[in-house]
Amino acid sequence: ALISMKILSVIILALVLFLIFRFSMLGKKSQSMNPLLGIENGKLRPCGPKPNCASGSFPAVDKNLLIEAVKEIKNAKVIIISENYLHATITSSLFGFVDDLEFYFPPGEPVIYYRSASRVGHSDLGQNQKRINQLTRRLNVFLSVW
Repeated sequence: ALISMKILSVIILALVLFLIFRFSMLGKKSQSMNPLLGIENGKLRPCGPKPNCASGSFPAVDKNLLIEAVKEIKNAKVIIISENYLHATITSSLFGFVDDLEFYFPPGEPVIYYRSASRVGHSDLGQNQKRINQLTRRLNVFLSVW
């Protein structure tokens, strides 16, 4: 029984080490990817079939306010700011996974479209939607004191 416990412990340790290695490699892969982003035919590109993306819209707010709210997200880095587009990346602390956060400000429309997507993996366990929810809460706080 003692030998089988040692074997089981070695197998579990090997599995944990393999998973850590695999997630680390996925994190590195996401850092070097160039995903298809931006505006296409007057819209942000749609989310793919995997459940690792959140998209939608919310009422328009001042772009500078949105930029400040994005900068408050942990490990966020603003990449592109243009007249009608904002792109930021968010890097996870643990394995270095990179997610893309995009906003489109359509001219003449009182709305902002968003897309928050993981670069790798199948599921994000709802993280991208949580990020958008946190961001809209921040915007509401900013608007209440502005």
